[in-house]
Amino acid sequence: MKRSLSLGALTLGVALLVIAVFQPVEHTATLAFTGDVMLGRYVAQSNAPGGWDDTLSALTPCTSAADIAFANLESPLTKAPLIEDALDLRAPQEASHALQASYFDLVSLANNHAFDAGNQGLHDTQQALLKVGIQPIGPGEEPWVTQVNGLILVWFAFDDISAPLNMKMVQEALETYRSDADLIIVSIHWGSELNSAPNYRQRSLASGLAAAGADLIVGHHPHVLQPVEWILGSKRERSTLVAFSLGNALFDQAAPPAVRYGAMLLVDVGLSGVKNVCAFPTQVDPRTWRVVPASPSATEAIQRNLGLDCMLPPTCQVEEQ
Repeated sequence: MKRSLSLGALTLGVALLVIAVFQPVEHTATLAFTGDVMLGRYVAQSNAPGGWDDTLSALTPCTSAADIAFANLESPLTKAPLIEDALDLRAPQEASHALQASYFDLVSLANNHAFDAGNQGLHDTQQALLKVGIQPIGPGEEPWVTQVNGLILVWFAFDDISAPLNMKMVQEALETYRSDADLIIVSIHWGSELNSAPNYRQRSLASGLAAAGADLIVGHHPHVLQPVEWILGSKRERSTLVAFSLGNALFDQAAPPAVRYGAMLLVDVGLSGVKNVCAFPTQVDPRTWRVVPASPSATEAIQRNLGLDCMLPPTCQVEEQ
């Protein structure tokens, strides 16, 4: 009888092993997203003399845990002259080391400051990023396609501020890649500055992007936080995660206080789409013009603005209950 039971257990074990071997395993990846990063003006004055390594170091626990870390870069990295009388957000090319030292992999240049110093300024910015191993994306409709842990990720970066986005062309671009991509991610510069709620156009664009195949939409430009929401695009079987604005990761704006609050989203994705999202709350220290973990009171405000339950501690790890 014991031998019979042992043989039965062995047979069951082999069967379970065979099932485990042939059971399809879902590939997953962790992506980190933050909002506006501006490395010129007071940020450069405070950080350049001593080096850039600590400028964004508070984000490192999250960026190092992610397979790809993303930010929106608001400063041209160039000495090329401004082409018109505007805000001078230019930063030295060496400022790219702030992003490199904190393990950023990808930055959007699809924003209303990309051409502040003309085509030469854009070229200098792209070269400064590539030199330190950071991929620039945008302006333009050409996506960045990469593979992470077996997942094919297609990234787009769009700007709806410099000129209204041509949604017909954008939808056609997304639909071109929808059949081959496991996930489509869209970074978009949109909305109204200092508005804590998305406007009608943001919601309309988000619906159009979701219908065209976007699985994840990350917004910036308002310089303050806006909600993170799930929407279901027309004729889609899975929902799209939309972060309408991640606020300022680092900017030397002085007021209102909300411009010093930001968040880095850590998003787990798989073949079935977005699986999980948590936020790491941050704020800007105006004494050093560096990113620091948010204070308890700031964390409460950030959580309220984002509308997310999952908030990460400075270690950027989910705490066990």
